[in-house]
Amino acid sequence: MATHIQSSTSLQTLPSELTAEFLIHLPINSSLLTVGLSSKLTFAPFIFHSLAFARRHFRHQFAVSGYPSIWEFLDAHNIKREGWLSLPFNYQTAIYGEILSAEDWAGIEEAGDDWDKNLMWSLRWDLPNHRAFKIMGVLLMNGLNPSLRGNRALRWACRSGHSEVVEMLMQRVAEEDDSVDLHATIHNAVELGHIDVVRRLLGDPRVDAGGSNNCAIQLAARKGHAEIVELLLSVPTVDPCSNDNFAICVASESGHTDVVKVLLKCGRVDPTIENNFPICVAAQNGHCGVVEALLLDGRADPAAENNGAIGAASVQGHPDVVDILLKDPRVDPAVGRNCPVRWAAQFGKVEVVRRLMEDERIDPSDCENYALRAAIEGGHLEVVECLLQHPKVDPNILERLAMIRLADESIRSDVASILNR
Repeated sequence: MATHIQSSTSLQTLPSELTAEFLIHLPINSSLLTVGLSSKLTFAPFIFHSLAFARRHFRHQFAVSGYPSIWEFLDAHNIKREGWLSLPFNYQTAIYGEILSAEDWAGIEEAGDDWDKNLMWSLRWDLPNHRAFKIMGVLLMNGLNPSLRGNRALRWACRSGHSEVVEMLMQRVAEEDDSVDLHATIHNAVELGHIDVVRRLLGDPRVDAGGSNNCAIQLAARKGHAEIVELLLSVPTVDPCSNDNFAICVASESGHTDVVKVLLKCGRVDPTIENNFPICVAAQNGHCGVVEALLLDGRADPAAENNGAIGAASVQGHPDVVDILLKDPRVDPAVGRNCPVRWAAQFGKVEVVRRLMEDERIDPSDCENYALRAAIEGGHLEVVECLLQHPKVDPNILERLAMIRLADESIRSDVASILNR
């Protein structure tokens, strides 16, 4: 007990300069909380109450680390995500201020859209809204220039969905430079689906939602943010048809049914663009909802590209899409001498073969029983059995022998058994 009291007393009597010199060599991690709480008189003032010391501590640790950039240092020392959230408020504030003013990481272009490899991906240092607001307030009071690095603070707040921080920064940016370009900020909010932030940005005349060739609505369509798409459509400068109707094309390709419906409802987009690409690509990717929405709209032609929609759905094995398309009188499932069923058989899509065979327009024996031969050669025994149930598929004895020889040796006896039933 006496030793503990003596140790505590000696710590409390250390000159503040020596205390700071001791603390500055500690690693920056969650242990700082423990250290600060261990001595409210000696350590807590530095760790919990001195922004200047936290900044000095961080800069010292970075300087002695040998890392060429702050981004590599942060990554190596796990000052990100959970490690970041475990730091005292003072350190989060100091470090965030350093991050906002640092030069871009040299490897950012190489990382591209791989956010796990992007060492300066802003969401590594995300925070709850109330804490982010408090930190930004402290930084601004301590002289942070919000326009630094192309409005990085604002762009990152938009990406995180911190609407109150965005409001605060927009006001400060307006006070300091009313001509600053804020067009890119909306893209960060749109990408992550932060509709409240998008609304706030749209209320500022410096933000052009149709800028960069209408990137905002195209990004919202690609990400599937239907409410944001609808909101952007209310802005006169936004053109949903730009870039060859990219918005409806990418929404159809990605299966964002709600976005497709919103775009079709506005009446300005062209769902027949590039020879009905939207319905063809939606069918190819198995997006039933998109296919139904496009057919209901009435402008898309499912028979375009030589009935490309049902052909693509058959090859890729999407029986539900095939069902939808077969109900449309414009679709010809026997196109190209029964290509859909031949392709489905060749690629082993047994459910598609079944659905197609239920349609009286289909002749699965076309092209000298190509479907059966292709299924045998591909080893698709379920397809073989399915095809043989159709009355038109009835190969003679010589054809059967030839087909058996097409099969891989490992399944030849199985094929012979099926054919000779």
